[in-house]
Amino acid sequence: MYAAVQQHPSASFGRLRIISNQVVVWPSGSAEPTIRTFQDSEFVVLVFVAKLTGGTETFYLNTKTMRFTLVEATLPAATETGFKPKVTQGILRRK
Repeated sequence: MYAAVQQHPSASFGRLRIISNQVVVWPSGSAEPTIRTFQDSEFVVLVFVAKLTGGTETFYLNTKTMRFTLVEATLPAATETGFKPKVTQGILRRK
């Protein structure tokens, strides 16, 4: 299990827990299953699709450098020129 910690604590992301590379527990306490789309000795890629909005959150976990990137593409991010995803980076901590 990993805990993902945002580099800039003032932003809205905060902390989340990733359990067994398949479930994400958000800061609110709600747990959601993810789809593991890729895994090798260095990377794990998880995708979460919101049931209500269809928004996606893709987690790129580098288990060697213990860093992560989260790319969020949600309906509110849509603009006249297309989607503007939110990108968050930070560190992973083993639990």
